[in-house]
Amino acid sequence: MKRFLEREDIQIRDIIIPEDARAGGYNIGDLLNMPSLYGIWGQNPHASENGLNRMNILGNAYKNSVLWHYCTNRKSNSEIVPNVDLIVESVKKFTEENVHSYRDIMEIAKDPETCCVHVRSGDKGTEDDFVEIISNISKKYKRIILLSGIHLDTFFSDNQTKITNYQNTINSILSKNENIFVFLNSADVHLSIMASASNLLLHKGGFSCLGSIVSTGNLFVTKYFYQINYEQWKNQVNKKYTVL
Repeated sequence: MKRFLEREDIQIRDIIIPEDARAGGYNIGDLLNMPSLYGIWGQNPHASENGLNRMNILGNAYKNSVLWHYCTNRKSNSEIVPNVDLIVESVKKFTEENVHSYRDIMEIAKDPETCCVHVRSGDKGTEDDFVEIISNISKKYKRIILLSGIHLDTFFSDNQTKITNYQNTINSILSKNENIFVFLNSADVHLSIMASASNLLLHKGGFSCLGSIVSTGNLFVTKYFYQINYEQWKNQVNKKYTVL
């Protein structure tokens, strides 16, 4: 875990896949069709841009990933996406196979005195009041662990701009209190930790939506996690949550 980010600390972990016309990298929130849970995309079975085809291409390319487990264990190509139960099982399987490499962080995340926080940054701005919410909750917990990263998708911003925005935003949050840390790792490891965290604060977007599906502890959201207002999320996820 880090208390300050240097530019060289920030990695885009995705691999370039020639078959992926979208060139979006491992943007797993889109790949698992999270926008369908807040009314943007359909589920028939994955009515996004190149949806089902792209999901299968990336699932095959990222062997033994959460997405690979999901694609491998689908009953058929006609099954709607997302299957929230299968997402949960895929994260569990990934955790069983990989937790040995981050067990120390996992145990910290399970501590009731720890709150894990997903922060979407880089491609989109991070709201000042969300940063202040993190600052405020840092006074209530022994430690805060930020789970955040950047993928290849350049739909909203180019990679160098994303890295600069990300570094500035995360360091701004880290400066709010000495008990705030950032844990840099893959999206799958972050999902695994979100699933086991005793306390989890979600931000916005597809990755936070995945966090709401896999979370098992106390779940916190703000007005930026607007998915809770949609029937699709209520029907398929509907976790208990506290609004901050």
